[in-house]
Amino acid sequence: MYTEKQQKIFGAVLNLAKQGENLYTVKVQDIATAAGVGKGTLYEYFDSKEEILVHTMLWCLENELDALKASIAPGGSFEEDLTELQQCVAECMRQRGSIYRLIMSGFSFSELPGLAETYKAEVGQRLAEGRAVKAALIAKGRAEGCISPGCSDDYCHYVIDTALCSMASPLGTCTCAQGDRYSLTMVRKALA
Repeated sequence: MYTEKQQKIFGAVLNLAKQGENLYTVKVQDIATAAGVGKGTLYEYFDSKEEILVHTMLWCLENELDALKASIAPGGSFEEDLTELQQCVAECMRQRGSIYRLIMSGFSFSELPGLAETYKAEVGQRLAEGRAVKAALIAKGRAEGCISPGCSDDYCHYVIDTALCSMASPLGTCTCAQGDRYSLTMVRKALA
């Protein structure tokens, strides 16, 4: 979806954030310099710094979705795929969870409602893609008899979301292996 040059710009934003730069005070010129492009090049793709930051976040979400999709193996079982999905979410949060907070720090509180409305379709598309990953997992679980016919799809999504959120929690007290086992047991019981 994004060009190589846009991805280079997003990488520059992430690097600035990782270096501790306050994205609220960073200038477009700072981003251009970090990306190794001219300021005019940024304006060929984006109208403002805020637009650059939003698209950086959307690009990150797109990468996370690609990783989630790749974690579902065509030949894997429901439980294997759920475990892989949980590990993928946990790894994404460990490696990049704070980057979303850093990007969000580039906006004033008053800008957020307008940005949410402006980018509602793009965020909705990514949410739909995430829901499709879970829907494929649920379909596999139903086909394997791991999910009771009495469980609605909405309930199944809720259970899987809860399990994934538990793996992504920065406050988790279990090791990843323990968390995987406990979470899988919770899903089995909730969907049986």
